[in-house]
Amino acid sequence: MPKIGAKILGIQVPIGKYEYPLVTTNVPASMEVGDKITVTATVKRADNTTPIEGINVDFFVEDSNGTISLGSTDTNASGIATTPKSYFVAETEEDSDIEFYVQVKGKSI
Repeated sequence: MPKIGAKILGIQVPIGKYEYPLVTTNVPASMEVGDKITVTATVKRADNTTPIEGINVDFFVEDSNGTISLGSTDTNASGIATTPKSYFVAETEEDSDIEFYVQVKGKSI
């Protein structure tokens, strides 16, 4: 079974006057060969947890083949962004470490 994890990158980028937004992901706790994984990221203000709309989020996965982009999208009114492409867990990843990465880019609000 693949070992998985998640990292959140780029949250030091200022988003208006809120320099450190809260960013969470929904990476699954486990995966099996053949699973199709879609990741979401939620971006909220750190001071009052209000969702932030229009923040650009890049999604990546690192597996035995290297780093793969899952695309980029903006957060919706609920502060949620979803991977434009899903990740398919191949047989070659059965004993691999798989890391999902989320990078958040700044925006003026």
